[in-house]
Amino acid sequence: MSNTYLGGSMKRYIKAVAAVLAVSLAMLAAGCNGDTVAKVNGEPIKRTDLDTQVARFSQNYPDMFTGADGEARLLDFKRKILSQMIDQELLRQASEKEGVAVSAEEVDKQIQSLRGGFPDEKSFTDALEKSGITLETLKQQVADQMTTQRLLDKIAKGAEASEAEVEAYYDKNKASFVEEAASHAAHILFGAKDKVTAEKVLARIEAGEDFGKLAKQYSKDTVSQAKGGDLGWPSSPYVQEFQAALDKLEPGEVSGLVKTTYGLHIIKLIERRTERQKSLKAVSDQIRQILMQQSQAQSYQGYVE
Repeated sequence: MSNTYLGGSMKRYIKAVAAVLAVSLAMLAAGCNGDTVAKVNGEPIKRTDLDTQVARFSQNYPDMFTGADGEARLLDFKRKILSQMIDQELLRQASEKEGVAVSAEEVDKQIQSLRGGFPDEKSFTDALEKSGITLETLKQQVADQMTTQRLLDKIAKGAEASEAEVEAYYDKNKASFVEEAASHAAHILFGAKDKVTAEKVLARIEAGEDFGKLAKQYSKDTVSQAKGGDLGWPSSPYVQEFQAALDKLEPGEVSGLVKTTYGLHIIKLIERRTERQKSLKAVSDQIRQILMQQSQAQSYQGYVE
């Protein structure tokens, strides 16, 4: 899964910023005059932009930089913000060099999606004001995020994992691909006061009526009801009383009435599986996704280091 974007040419293009940071932070500490606190490949990062970001944070957390060590915390915070601004500028330059961009229409579409998360326009603008940012600033942030993601996606297209790399990752991380022991169950849920009805339904099941049909008719569990009471394979144990009753059943068996905080249950064990190792074939797509994400993370570091 070699990545030419991390090679010498890109490293030469994006120069190391350690020296820039050291000089810039010294300027911050000394309160140096001038509106440029750093230069990234000749492009300035302005003090006013840095101060704006710091002020925005201070507005939301007014007590953060008070007290005896407030000044030290403020300087440390400025270091972190400046580092982020340098990283963003490096990514912007890399995106420009690689011909990666997003259109104004794409940004507007994303802004509209964000607006959709609020009940009305006023709620949206109030949230912006509370955060201390303008709509134009939000658009720029969205554009930066979209551009960075598009750059990393472009890199990832040329970094697809080989079969050998997938297999090597699987062999090294087999413990991460173990399917735990679990029980596949179905149930019919009744209200705590519906014992008479529950007993009648249980008698009908014991007489041979179809469990799934009765679950669809009587169960109060609206999620599993439409599936005949089927709960699927659980990601974690059930509540104690339910799990204890389930553990006593053999596949195909049905419990008596089981009381939990949810009400009364009739439980059926469909099947039980023991712990088992997932096959390489079953998890190969998952591993490819993991390796892709790792490649993107490494690529990001390659751009900003």
